[in-house]
Amino acid sequence: MSIRRGPGPAAIWLLALGVLAIGGGAVPALAEGPRVAAESRLERDGARLEVREGRLVRVAGADVAELEALGGPEADVVMGWVWDLAPDPSGLTYVAAERGVFVVAPGVTTVAEVVRQEGAPSGAPRSVAMDGRRRLWIATEKGVGVIDVNLGWGLCLPPSELPGPGPFRLRTEGEDLVVQGASGEKRWSGLGDPAAEGAFDWLEVRVNGTPLDRAAAAPPSLELALGDVPIIQASASTGAAGPGAAGKGARATKWIARYRVNGHHWLRSLDDDEALCDLAPGRHRLEIFGYDGLLRRSRPWAVELLVRAPFYYRKSFLVGAVGVLGAGILLLFTLRARRRGTPPARVLASSAILGTICLQVAAGIWPHAKGWPFVGYSMYSEPFDPTGYVHEALLHFQDDRGRLHSRSAYSMGLAIDNPWQVLHPLIYDNGPAVDRMWSIMPTLFPGKRITSFQVVSERTKLTTKGPAQVPHLVLAHFEREGVR
Repeated sequence: MSIRRGPGPAAIWLLALGVLAIGGGAVPALAEGPRVAAESRLERDGARLEVREGRLVRVAGADVAELEALGGPEADVVMGWVWDLAPDPSGLTYVAAERGVFVVAPGVTTVAEVVRQEGAPSGAPRSVAMDGRRRLWIATEKGVGVIDVNLGWGLCLPPSELPGPGPFRLRTEGEDLVVQGASGEKRWSGLGDPAAEGAFDWLEVRVNGTPLDRAAAAPPSLELALGDVPIIQASASTGAAGPGAAGKGARATKWIARYRVNGHHWLRSLDDDEALCDLAPGRHRLEIFGYDGLLRRSRPWAVELLVRAPFYYRKSFLVGAVGVLGAGILLLFTLRARRRGTPPARVLASSAILGTICLQVAAGIWPHAKGWPFVGYSMYSEPFDPTGYVHEALLHFQDDRGRLHSRSAYSMGLAIDNPWQVLHPLIYDNGPAVDRMWSIMPTLFPGKRITSFQVVSERTKLTTKGPAQVPHLVLAHFEREGVR
């Protein structure tokens, strides 16, 4: 008697692979788990973002438009399969897609990629979440990390701290971050605790060997010769370990330190000394910030840098040199006039003209001399960068009716030389500066109640088809109830 057998395990696997090869091309082979954590998102202007079959679309009434990423001077590059959306308190929306992390702004038809820099989690993102302090958490097939949404640098959580292997899903609940993995969930609390941000007593910072003390009444002062580059050193003392160990006596397993010069909003890595190489003569304020594994920021370590000018940059030498030059030119034309009988008025005029020309040439040779009265003003240009953006710093205000009001620091009379004179204190030193801004709201917007305002950098990409607007950067976001 013979027994008929069905297809063996090998045949079944081959059949399954064949089915996938024929019909599985519509959906990319990505990590297991829910495809989209948030399938829709209501924007500030009333439109709705929706994920339909892996594509991100904006629905405004009966109009449905697919959003794409502006990828270059000519072509648009699609994001690929969309996995997750993360709303930002500022009104932006962050997208985890097949080809990276992107940001969407209300009313803008294109999206911009969030370029991940040093320390950020690598790999294709699967889930994103924004916490109350506007730090963007990203889960990839390689792990979980957090980045600064504007500058792209960040830190990754140690694999030992994650709930088993991936894929991971992220969500925020108030000030807590919840990471869901193969072996369950893990929660980090107190992400926005200001007290924890101010601790960091395990971090030691030195500049040119001089230890800095944040508790000092006034920052120390260091003298530098022109062209000297200050050396910044940051080290962690031993103590209790933990990715979010910002408290007293605790040391984070992962941490970074970054610095800024003269209150600029751009925080640089300690390995990047570009901002320290060309310090002009005079006083400069150097500040170093520490970040723990959850990207909570410390209060700064500060030091005043006094860059001494060489003798030929000093006013006494320059005035003396100009006097000697003027006397020499006048003597030259006087001796020449005696031989030719030139009138004294012409001698003075010729001396003044030649002296001005000599000073113009000197101003071109020594850039520090560019300025009134010898040069007037200069026009500078820079080469076209097809991958870059044109930035414009603005303030956005939203009233209680949801209407948006855009103003520049110049138009409000808050800046004279540079808008960053007003905007820098708002971004990193928010406190007194923010209180003063709230206090002048009735004067700036009479009859309106402003509920929130932002420091933004509007971005435009120059293409051969013309300028294209892309989502702006929100450098700081403030609400009546708090600061984010």
